[in-house]
This record gives sequence, structure tokens and C-alpha cells, in this order.
Amino acid sequence: MKNAAKSLLEKFEKRIVNSNNWLYIPKSKNNMFYIAPHIYKGRTIKLPCNTIIKKGDLVGEIHLDNLKTDKLGNANISKLFRIVNHELDCLHYAIKEDETFSSIKAYYGKTLFHGILKRQGFTILDVKKTVKSTLISLWMNILRIVFSPKEKTINSSFRYIKEYWVTKEKLLQRKCKERQIKK
Repeated sequence: MKNAAKSLLEKFEKRIVNSNNWLYIPKSKNNMFYIAPHIYKGRTIKLPCNTIIKKGDLVGEIHLDNLKTDKLGNANISKLFRIVNHELDCLHYAIKEDETFSSIKAYYGKTLFHGILKRQGFTILDVKKTVKSTLISLWMNILRIVFSPKEKTINSSFRYIKEYWVTKEKLLQRKCKERQIKK
């Protein structure tokens, strides 16, 4: 059953990625994150660094490539941190070198795994419990179960999404290992 669901979700994910022109972060070895640049249409948000995100700003939504989660296997937390660090280093480099990324004011998304991103300097915001956010949480929990490695035991408890934000300036302040990216 899990394999049938996985096959169906893989086809669905490929269609979403292709139809929305999501971009991998340039120079990434893992290609674990997509960036979906778009004009922000949500509520005005004031981040702790005093950056204000309002309607009309160019933002980049970060999406995990669920088809690559098998590569993680039984990854321990330190491996996950290394992967996230590498992706953020590559994003840092892309912001400096690529106009597509440098024109984006802030990057954001929704996740069940907000603890890792909080440790990376992202602002984590609670999401108001609505029908829409509950459906997104349900969808992400299904993806978490279907795309988790077979060997890994899944904690089946329902997780609720949180929203994460990081500004372009905050990403540029990160200590980045650019020499490893340029290779």
C-alpha cells in the first residue's frame, strides 16, 4: 500500500514542480530544496529584525524535494544539519551571484520540522488553526509517512505546521563555506 501511495505521490509532485517552475538552489550537491519565487499576497508580517513583508514584495517559497528524502535513509540529526547547512550556503551564494535570487526580499515556507530551521536562524511563526492550515498539516503528515525510509520507525503522532521566514540579509550574514560551493 505504501509503495502504491508513494508512486502516485511521486507523479503528483513531479507535475506540481514542472507546472510551477520551481527552481533548485544553484550549485547544490543535494538538490533537496526548491525555491518558488512569487509576489507575496498574504498579510503584512513584521519579522524580529524589523523587516516588513507586505503585499507586492518578491518572496521565495522554499519546498523540500520529497523525491530525494530516500537519500536521507536513517539520517541522524547531524547529517540533516549538514544537508540544511549546505543548502543554505548555496542559497547564500546564489543571492550574491544570481539576480533571480538576489531580488527576493525574504524566503519562507511551512514545515513540520521547524526545530531544525529555528537553529539555523529562521523566524518561526505559529499558524492559526483553520481548515486550510489543518489540510496542509494533514498533507505534510501524509508525505512524511509515505516518503520516510522503510527502515525508519515513524512517530505516527499528528504534527501541526509552523511557518518559517528568513530575510535575504540574514542569509547573507551567515558564515558560508563558499570555496566548497564554487568547486
